[in-house]
Amino acid sequence: MNPYEPENQKIRFLSEIAIHILDENPRVKLPRFFFACEQILGGSDSMMLALSSAKARKTGKDVLIDAGIAVFSDLLPGGDNTFSFIAEKVKDLHRDKKQLSVIEPLKNRNPEKLKEMLHRLFFQDIKDAGFFPSLSSPFVIFLDDFERFIRPSGLEASEKDTRWLSEFMCALPNILWVIVGRDEINWDAYVGNENRPIDISLEAFKKPEYVQEFFDHYSQVTSMPSIKPELAEYIWELTKGIPLYLQICLESYDNAENKEEISKEIFGKDIQMLLDRFYNNYTAEQKNAMSFLCCLPDEWTENMAFLLFARIKDKDRYGLLFNQSTFDTLTPTSAFTHEGLTYRIHEAVRRSVLQSAKPFEKEKRLKAILDAQVEYAEQLEDHQFWQKAFVFRENVCRCWDIWAETHEGAREIIAEAKMSCGNNLIKRADFEIETNTLACEYLKDAIALLKTTKGEDSWEVLEALDQLAFASFISNHPIETILNECIRLIKTYHSKEWIRSAEYVYDLWASVDTPDGVLIQFLEEILGSHDESKMTSQTLEIVSGIKAWHEKQKMYEDSAFWEAEKEAAKEFESDNLRAQSDAQSQYSEFLLERDSHAADYSEEECKYLEKLISTLGFQYMSTEATDVADTLYLIYKNQNHGRDDEKTVGVLLQIADILEREPDIGSDLIDYRQRIYDILTSGEEWTVRFGIGRAVLELARLKERCEEIEESLKYYRELLEHFQEYQEDLDDTTIDELETKVQELEDLMGPF
Repeated sequence: MNPYEPENQKIRFLSEIAIHILDENPRVKLPRFFFACEQILGGSDSMMLALSSAKARKTGKDVLIDAGIAVFSDLLPGGDNTFSFIAEKVKDLHRDKKQLSVIEPLKNRNPEKLKEMLHRLFFQDIKDAGFFPSLSSPFVIFLDDFERFIRPSGLEASEKDTRWLSEFMCALPNILWVIVGRDEINWDAYVGNENRPIDISLEAFKKPEYVQEFFDHYSQVTSMPSIKPELAEYIWELTKGIPLYLQICLESYDNAENKEEISKEIFGKDIQMLLDRFYNNYTAEQKNAMSFLCCLPDEWTENMAFLLFARIKDKDRYGLLFNQSTFDTLTPTSAFTHEGLTYRIHEAVRRSVLQSAKPFEKEKRLKAILDAQVEYAEQLEDHQFWQKAFVFRENVCRCWDIWAETHEGAREIIAEAKMSCGNNLIKRADFEIETNTLACEYLKDAIALLKTTKGEDSWEVLEALDQLAFASFISNHPIETILNECIRLIKTYHSKEWIRSAEYVYDLWASVDTPDGVLIQFLEEILGSHDESKMTSQTLEIVSGIKAWHEKQKMYEDSAFWEAEKEAAKEFESDNLRAQSDAQSQYSEFLLERDSHAADYSEEECKYLEKLISTLGFQYMSTEATDVADTLYLIYKNQNHGRDDEKTVGVLLQIADILEREPDIGSDLIDYRQRIYDILTSGEEWTVRFGIGRAVLELARLKERCEEIEESLKYYRELLEHFQEYQEDLDDTTIDELETKVQELEDLMGPF
C-alpha cells in the first residue's frame, strides 16, 4: 500500500505528530500506533518513509504541516539519521516484552479495522505515556490549507472520513490547535458547540474599503498621497482581493511618477495586462534575470541560482545577465516568496514571464539549465557527494512543471531523470532498506514514463525493471510481480532475441538470486530449443551456471550436507562464545582493579583496553550500556583536569580511530576530529609531536565524506598553504594531489 495515497492521510498526519513527540521525548513509547501502521502499510518500510519525510520538514518543536495534509507526498533528501532513529523505535516493538504485551490484543484485528481506530490507538499510547499533561506549555499543532484535507480530491469528504479528526481534537489535552483555511469551516461537523474554537476571520480584502485602507496604511508609512476611492474600487474589482495581485497593484502605484494624477490605465483591464505591466516596470537587467530565474523549479537557493548561471552563461547566446545587485533588488518584489534560504516565484508571474519570452530562446535556456544540473550532479557523484547530487537530480525531475506544456520531449527527459534519481539512491544506500525503498518509487515512475514514450517493447523498460528488482530485493520487498513483468515483456516482444534475452535474465538472476528458481526455469525455456554449438561464449557460460545451480540444489537436498553444516556452525559459535566469554571476564576484572571514575590510565592500559574491547565487539559493549568510544571517553575525562596534554590527545586519537570503523559517520566522530584539530593547532610546543598535518588531513577527508564541501575545502587549503610544515605528517600525500583536490572542490563550490 502506498503511504502517500489520499486514503492514507490519517497515517501521514499522525506520523508527523509522532515524529515531534519522539523528538521532544525519545523515551515515549507508541507501541499500538507503530504496530497498527506496520499492519496497515504492509510493513514498516513504507511507514519509515512517511515518518522520515515528516521529520525532514520539521521546522521546530511544534508540529508544522505547511504543505497541506492531503498533499504530503514529497520526500526531501537528507534524512538518514532520522531513518535510523525511527527504525529503532519500530524495532523496539519486537524486542521489548512490555510493548509486546501491549499490542497482543491487536494482533487479530484486520488492517482496515486498525486503520479505522488508528487515532484512538495513538491517543491511548499518548495517554499511557502522560506526554501532553507533563508539558509546561501547550503543544501547538498548526494545520494549513485545511480545506485541502476535507476535500483531498476536490470533493467534500464524508462525515465518516473526518470524524476521527473531530475525536482526536477533542481528546488530546494541553494542545493549541491553529487551523487555517481559505473557505469558511463548518465547525459543527468537527468539534460541536462545546468545543467550538475561537474563529478569527482574515478576510482577504473582500470589500473595496479594505483596499482603500490597505493603500491608506501604505501612504501613512511612506508619506505619499493615498489612492482615490474610485481607483480603490477598480483595483478591488480587478484583483478580487487576492493578495498577490493587490501587492502588484501597490508596486505599480509606487512606481508611478505622478501619484496624484494616477489612473486605472496603469493597472490594465485584466489580470494578464496587470502582470504584463508589472513585469514592464522592471529594468532591462531585472527582466533578463527574471527570464532565467523563472526557468528554475521552486525552492531554489541563491547559491544554486548563481551556480547554474555560472555554468550556462558562456553557452547562452541571448545575452543572459545576472549579478548580485540585480538579485538583491528583484527578490524583495511581489513576484517572489521565500522561506529560510529557499525562493519561489509566484506561478502566475512565472507563467506570464515565460509566455512573453521567445519560444526558441526559452526552450534553449530551459535545456541549458537541465544540462547544467545533470552535469553538476555527475561531478558531485564522481566525488561520492550523493546527497548533494540528488538535489540536482530531483530538480531535473521537477522541471517537468515548467517543461510539460511547451516541450514534446519532456517525458523522455523526466523518465531519464527519474532513473538517475533511483540509481543515485541505490548507489548511496549501502543496502539501507529505507533509501532503496525511495529508489523504488523513482524507478516505478521512470518505468511508467518509459512505457508511454519508448513503448513496452523497448529494452530501456526491461533495464529499468532490472534496477527496480535489485532495489526491491535489497529493501526486502516482494519482487515476484516485477520478475513476472520482466518475463511477460520478454515473451511478448523479445522471443526472437533469444541470446540477448538469456543474457538479460542471467544478469537479473545474479542481482536478485531468487531461491524459488523461477528465473532459472525461464532461462532453460529460452535456451532449451537452441543447439549449444550455435551459442556465444556468454550463453555457454549461462548454461554452465544453470548446471551449477542444479548441482547445488541437489547438495542442499542432501540431509548429510545440512548435518555437517550445522556441526560446523555449532563449533564456530562455540569458539566465538568462548573467546567472548574470556574477553568479558578480562574486561570485568580490569574494571574491578581500576576505579574507572578516578584512575589515571596509562598509555599501555589504554592500548590494552582498546584491544580488549575490539575482541568483545560493539554488540557486547552496547549490551553493557556503553561502547568503545564512551569507555575511552571516560578515560579521557579522568585524565583531563581542565586542559589537554599528550595523554588526553592520545586517548582522543584512539576514540576517533575506533569510530572510523563504524560504517556510518556519526556526529561524535566529527566532534572528536574537530577537537583534536583545535588542540593540535593551539600553538603549544608539545603538540608538534602528534603530527598536526595528519589531524588536518583526517578532518578534511571527514568533512568531504560528510559532503561539507566548503568546510573540506578550507582544510585542504590549509594543508596546501602549510605543506612544507606538515609534509612529514602526510605520508604519501603529495602537493600535486592536494592542488588537484583543491581545484576539484573549488569547481564544485561554484561562485560562492
